[in-house]
Amino acid sequence: MKKEMILTWLCLASLQAIAATREVELKPTKNSGGGATYNGSVLSGERKNTLIITDKDIEKKQYKNITEIFEDSPLTIVTHTPAGPVVALRGSGEKTLMRVKVLVDGNSMTSIDESMGVIPFNSIPAGSIKRIEIIPGGGITLYGSGSSSGVINIVTKMGELKNYGSVSVSTGSFDTYKAEITKGIRINRYLFSNLSLEAKKGKGYRDREQDKRINALLGLNINFHPKHRMKIQGSHFQEDAEGTNELYLTELQKNRRGAGDSFSTIDSKRTALSIDYEYSPTENWTLTANVNQSKFTRDIRQDSHPYLTFLPSIDLSFYGVPQGYTAEMVSVNTPMELKGNMEEKIKGGRIKSEYRYAEQKGKFTFGAEHSEHSLHRDMNMEVKPFHPFNSMAFLIHKEDDKIFTEERLKNSHELMDINSVFYLLLLRKIIHLL
Repeated sequence: MKKEMILTWLCLASLQAIAATREVELKPTKNSGGGATYNGSVLSGERKNTLIITDKDIEKKQYKNITEIFEDSPLTIVTHTPAGPVVALRGSGEKTLMRVKVLVDGNSMTSIDESMGVIPFNSIPAGSIKRIEIIPGGGITLYGSGSSSGVINIVTKMGELKNYGSVSVSTGSFDTYKAEITKGIRINRYLFSNLSLEAKKGKGYRDREQDKRINALLGLNINFHPKHRMKIQGSHFQEDAEGTNELYLTELQKNRRGAGDSFSTIDSKRTALSIDYEYSPTENWTLTANVNQSKFTRDIRQDSHPYLTFLPSIDLSFYGVPQGYTAEMVSVNTPMELKGNMEEKIKGGRIKSEYRYAEQKGKFTFGAEHSEHSLHRDMNMEVKPFHPFNSMAFLIHKEDDKIFTEERLKNSHELMDINSVFYLLLLRKIIHLL
């Protein structure tokens, strides 16, 4: 009997141990969204699958910037475009910028420009990040418009209330140098200051690629009273980048680091300011308010010297074009210059009331948010003067052939000038009349 009781107690103890172990393992997955709080987080008690990347993860894997963090995340996809990197949640589909909402300490930084808009992730130094909250799935009710496919919230260390500091200086390939300073200072019992500075300069893997940028983030936390506190944050970002376009496969095989036939410069600048205020009338009731604004500008210059420029036209078929081939109208050696600038402003504000009841097991949340976006974009493309008969031609090629290089076309008869086409059409007309 004693042996049976002992065995029963051992079984119960082992079951309890297994249950306890499972509970500990599940806790990290029970995260959720519930609107931005005073500390910048959008997580609360609602259960939802969420990926959290902490500052320890960033330090352990030595990410150089936020783009590398998203490239390594299983929930995000990074697409590099001429305008800059675009980050999407897996399964978000088209119009990523309009479906995934990106927040910094709860404040929106999502662009409304779908054609050339990018989110300036590099305006946030990797060393200033406390954690990144990636929340897939719809969240319009909790996070506002633009979050139908999910939310990415970047929480910085600008709300830290302790002394901390780090200094990092690194160098890399292609004459790349980077320096970063992050510091938190407790001035007195009421004031806390946070600072993050980053400077980077370097060249790219390919010829004519280089960039330099500087980041500055500043935060000030004021604790007036145990029931009243305020947080003021400001940031400034500036980047000058130079780059080139892609190479044809044949040119890539000769020189993988070679520059393309176009050269571009993009000068970006972003400034942001936000103020948060929190008031706790009682132990169970908290009121928060926020106002924020940001301005993001980009000046774009592109100088292109393409060997071929395909003109807007339908595929042509005329006398002299063999069966299975087609003819397209092109211009040869026609330089083009693109000048443009974009200015996007975001102004927002929100209020939130949270009441906790039933010994903190339940809560009632009510709030409102207002956001105002304004976008101005000016683009001007100028084509250098060219002679219609000397610069325009017809490219005759197989219908399924879409790769053309200057080297290939110079040694072939695929390009037919306008005069030759005119004589062919005239000859066809004469034959038809006869």
